[in-house]
Amino acid sequence: MKWLAALSLLLILPVQPASARLSHADIAAAGIDPPADARIPRDTRWTDQHGQSVRLGDVIGGKPVVLLFADYTCGHVCGPGMTLTGGALADGTLMPGRDVAFVILGLDPKDGPTQARAMAAARLKGLPQVARAAQLLSGDRETVARAERALGFTAVYDPATDQFAHDASAYIFNVKGELTALLPETALVAPVLHKALESAGDVKAKQQQGIIAHIATVCYGFAAAHGIYGRSIVTALQIGGMLMILGFGFFFLRMARRHRDAA
Repeated sequence: MKWLAALSLLLILPVQPASARLSHADIAAAGIDPPADARIPRDTRWTDQHGQSVRLGDVIGGKPVVLLFADYTCGHVCGPGMTLTGGALADGTLMPGRDVAFVILGLDPKDGPTQARAMAAARLKGLPQVARAAQLLSGDRETVARAERALGFTAVYDPATDQFAHDASAYIFNVKGELTALLPETALVAPVLHKALESAGDVKAKQQQGIIAHIATVCYGFAAAHGIYGRSIVTALQIGGMLMILGFGFFFLRMARRHRDAA
């Protein structure tokens, strides 16, 4: 399964230690509160990972959309979240690029195509179909702020570390560009993502975040506020992924042995 490959990649990628710069009040300001009529900002103009100027509406076409906000030089949750979301997309029945658009909006106006390509190369390795379909976009400060306002997304910048405290949720939009679901990037699996995409037209536009989505926010915020513990949190995610892979490996090995004995 592709999501197992994504978990495997997550285990070997480096995690940067966080520095204690942002206050608890700063971190509390980060989060998601989308308006009831939230829609993807189609008419905003960005630069894609190839250096081309693109209109967001043209990028997504008439497809449902999985959208992430990410800092392309992030050392915390952004990278693992992209990897796990990509793995869930790869294991679904909807083909990325053909049936569903996968869009990442860069948070940092200082980043551009070079940083976007580097993140995609590191975080979508082993997921070729997703890597080809992914649209990693960067924009100026006004464009980024406009997208954040449209979707009720608030990130807090830490100039001392050049990092952001922010929520790590995947936005799901239907073919009309209406927000239909928020899913936690760090807990996405193919069945959950597929169900959200399939039922996008039947879900109310405004969704309440589940506790997992809130945990994803706290994880990044805790890392930014408490320094070395940031490494411990992401390491815990990596260990959990390793245990999951080992568990599935043991299961498939037992099934193979039973099949061989039965033969």
